[in-house]
Amino acid sequence: MDINNAIEIKCFKNLHDLVCGPIGDNAIFRGVSDAINHRLIPSIGRRTFKQRGKVGFGAYERRIFRLFKDSSIPYLKTSPSTELEWLALAQHHGLPTRLLDWTYNPLVALFFAVAERNDVDRAIYVYRVIQTIDSSSKIDPFTVKKVYKFRPPHFDDRIRVQKSVFTLHPEPQKEFIDNDRVTKIIIANSTRKEFLRALSRYHIGKGYLFPGLDGLTKDIIDGHSVDF
Repeated sequence: MDINNAIEIKCFKNLHDLVCGPIGDNAIFRGVSDAINHRLIPSIGRRTFKQRGKVGFGAYERRIFRLFKDSSIPYLKTSPSTELEWLALAQHHGLPTRLLDWTYNPLVALFFAVAERNDVDRAIYVYRVIQTIDSSSKIDPFTVKKVYKFRPPHFDDRIRVQKSVFTLHPEPQKEFIDNDRVTKIIIANSTRKEFLRALSRYHIGKGYLFPGLDGLTKDIIDGHSVDF
């Protein structure tokens, strides 16, 4: 399946006009490097797990989350106070969860859509959300009945500068389809370099989005490469 509301853009101005129009109101954005094969499925839903006896997906999801909580405490200066905050921390450090990464900043989404070199068209998903919860909420993330948006705590500068935000999904193995509130903006691969040049004028690159020496080094390499 795929999003019915799809719009192809040819230049940076097209994106600007869309974001400043109705579809950009109260919206969050997700940039992906493959407009054809990518699906809005949380990372836990894309995992293949070893099923032992009657232990199914739900038990597997809760088990790895519990293991993360139990094992990560020695590495933390302060512990999260809610299950949502724990889930956001786990997602931030690479544990598969029922969260999807988004951003409030369309330029950040654009960067993640066009930064990687490949031979396919890219996309930005625009989600006009209604239901929002605070990360301090005592809600059980494993029993929610609908999709929620929440902003994670600032574990580090990357979350802050990328304007990170999550959606929490009640059925993480299923593709998220909401044709009333989700628009897919398709970026032809042939226009990738034009969009990268536009982003460079706004100083949106790895050095900005990944604070620290690693991001700075990658930014220098990209800026002095023959090809993006």
